[in-house]
Amino acid sequence: MQQVLHKIWSHTIQPMLSRPRRLQVAALCYRQTQDGQTQHSQTPHSQKQDGQSQDGQSQDRPAGEREVLLITSRDTGRWVLPKGWPMAGKTSAESAAQEAWEEAGVRRGRFEDMPLGRYQYDKRLDNGTLEPLETLVYGLEVIEILDEFPEMHQRTRRWMPAKEAAGLVDEPQLRDLLSRF
Repeated sequence: MQQVLHKIWSHTIQPMLSRPRRLQVAALCYRQTQDGQTQHSQTPHSQKQDGQSQDGQSQDRPAGEREVLLITSRDTGRWVLPKGWPMAGKTSAESAAQEAWEEAGVRRGRFEDMPLGRYQYDKRLDNGTLEPLETLVYGLEVIEILDEFPEMHQRTRRWMPAKEAAGLVDEPQLRDLLSRF
C-alpha cells in the first residue's frame, strides 16, 4: 500500500504542485580556427588571455578546430555560457546574443534562430532557496569580440575546444550538449 501511495504522490500529485521551470536563454559562442587564424578578424581591442595571442587566438590549438567561449559566473566563479532572461521586444536568440555582449564582449555574431539544445539546473538564490530553470541554448558564431564590455570586471572569459569546455561545466545536460558540439 505504501508503494502505491508513493507512486501516486510522485507521479501524479507532486508534479501538479511543483512550479514550472522559469526560462533562460544562453549563447554558445564559437569560432572556427583556420591556418592559425580565426575565420573572422578580431578587432584591435581583443582581449589577451592565458594561452592566447593578443588577438585572442589560442596559441596551442591546432588550425581548423572549432572553439567555444566560456565565462565565469559572477557569484561562484563556475564556468558557464553567457545567459539570462528573455527580453521584451527581442526573440530568444536575440536575447541570448545580447547576453553574450553584456557578459562576454561578443559585439557581433551570426546567431541561429533555433536552439541547439536545452539544459535544466537549479539556481541558488540569495535567500538560499533553489529556483528551477530551463535554459535554451542558441549557437552564436562570433564575428567581433571586444575587451571593453558591460561586465568585463566581473567575469573571466576563455576560448577552448568544446570537449574541454564540457569538462569544466557543472550541468550534466550542458556537458552533453558541449560534447556533441
